[in-house]
Amino acid sequence: MADVLPFATHRRGSRANRVSPSLNAYFKPPNGRHTLGNSRYNRFAKRLCLVLLLTVLGVLWVRRNPNIREKLVPGIEKQFSTSLPEEIQAAYNVSLQPVTTRKIPKIVHFVYGLKAEGPTLDLVHYLAIKSAHDVLKPERIYFHYHYMPTGHYFEAAKTFLTLHQVEIPTKVFDRPVDKYAHRADIVRMDMLLQYGGIYLDLDVITLKPFDNLLDETFVMGQEGRDGWVGLCNAVILARPQAHFLQRWRATYQFFDQSDWNYHSVALPGKLSEHFGNEIKVLPYTSFFWPLWDKNGLRTMYLEKTYDFRDNLAVHLWESAANTNLLRDIDEEVMANVESSVFCQLRRFLPQATQNLHNCTIPKAALRSDTLVGYWTAPKSAKRSVFEMTELSGNQLHGMVRSGRIIQSIPPLPMIELLSADAYIYLSPPISTTFGELSVSWWMAFPSIAQKAGAVVCMIHSDYVKLYVETEIDSNQQLALNIRALHLESPDASMIRAGTLERAPDHTISIADQGPHHFALSISAHQNTLSLYQDARLVLTTKTWAPPHPEATVRGIWLGGAEPETSNYQDAWDGTKTLVASFSDISLWSLPLSESRVNQVFHQGRRLDIVDN
Repeated sequence: MADVLPFATHRRGSRANRVSPSLNAYFKPPNGRHTLGNSRYNRFAKRLCLVLLLTVLGVLWVRRNPNIREKLVPGIEKQFSTSLPEEIQAAYNVSLQPVTTRKIPKIVHFVYGLKAEGPTLDLVHYLAIKSAHDVLKPERIYFHYHYMPTGHYFEAAKTFLTLHQVEIPTKVFDRPVDKYAHRADIVRMDMLLQYGGIYLDLDVITLKPFDNLLDETFVMGQEGRDGWVGLCNAVILARPQAHFLQRWRATYQFFDQSDWNYHSVALPGKLSEHFGNEIKVLPYTSFFWPLWDKNGLRTMYLEKTYDFRDNLAVHLWESAANTNLLRDIDEEVMANVESSVFCQLRRFLPQATQNLHNCTIPKAALRSDTLVGYWTAPKSAKRSVFEMTELSGNQLHGMVRSGRIIQSIPPLPMIELLSADAYIYLSPPISTTFGELSVSWWMAFPSIAQKAGAVVCMIHSDYVKLYVETEIDSNQQLALNIRALHLESPDASMIRAGTLERAPDHTISIADQGPHHFALSISAHQNTLSLYQDARLVLTTKTWAPPHPEATVRGIWLGGAEPETSNYQDAWDGTKTLVASFSDISLWSLPLSESRVNQVFHQGRRLDIVDN
């Protein structure tokens, strides 16, 4: 007879019948038979069952009683904490005060004016306050300050605010706090410990209500994919005296201001690994995506590709964007330039615009003639940053920075780039791939444009940047060159000089200063790359194809391009900017043949495409 436990049953397929052989062997008595007379075995089995039953009941009890769990689990872990970093040990050693409310209060906190006298409230700050007011509908918005802000945006925002003056914390646990950002970190923690509520940085725009989070005790969001940076303190939701917040505040006895974001971002991420039952961690897309890196800032401020469908809020990364992306951006620019983030911000402007229909993210070209986009200069522009006119009907976005509208011969408007940080940026549909495409444009050079290394056009994916650049040939004449930068191996030039076939007369005529037509054609299928000027082939290669030709085109630049080796928050490399004028830029989803380029050239500076 098979050996089974005394309490096992033999119903076919029953759970009890599926006892592992190892357990049967373990419980088998010395004589090989389970008998009622084996009292020693029976006592052992009963005790073991009792221990298992009590263990299961204890685990269930702890899991169903959060207050017991919060006290018991950290207490057990504390016994093994002596080898942990001193700031983590400090978090374990906190004598916790009780949480004082059953929900996160529906009040909002902003902190500002801790740096110097006479701060001004900028447009971005107003939009942060206005969006919190409109979307969260809080009972109160506290504005904690030391120096009272000024300016018309502060006057407009004051109607939403409860002002609260605070002292500037110059020390924490006798450790110096000299940087105003770190001082704001301490103020926000202290205000949340006292009042609870929702803390927001003044460059965080609220997009959706937080109501479904208010039953939590403490909430933060990941910064970076899967929180590789940490948990960012630009958005915090907390009940008064939240236990995680008490522990986090206690770690500041080891605060080191030379480590910029350790205590504010990296450390709460580490603490969440030890006290996960005291915090609700939201995914990186909730508040802090797109990120502050080059791809993230471009996605927000230049591209028209991201719809924020997973975002509860968006952090604008103001300190990183101010230098080159937010500079010269006012209400009119924000209301008319159709980049991803400006489309989200315009509904909170003081004079709310209804121009929201143009913010549809273009997935693919709607035309049947392979024309993807057709951008022209607007008739006029009041600002140096402005939206281009797009005529293809595909709802595409294109913008100009540091430009103005001029008249040329024939008298059609052109865009003249004015300064060292000028450029034209075009955002194609997200289905546009690098493998088979063409770009054509009209361009005029003034005589002062004769310099090498300036960007005429740049097309890029996440894997390669393809440049058309100026060069000075052996006869000291202005000519064009093609260079490809492989982003997976930045030191490798993908197109060697010897592979480019040049026409005998490949120089650019700038004597007449009139507009000339250029076309760049790419075919990964045929491994060809060709550049035309006025329908004449001037450069070609039959040995190059883009890496990952299926990759999405992230943007098309003319007259300048994003920094190649630095970031958007760094000084712009003005040596790459071309002093020139542009108009009538076309993007096609196939490589243009020589005959098709000739046809486009002879149509002149206004393609007959509008009625397609």
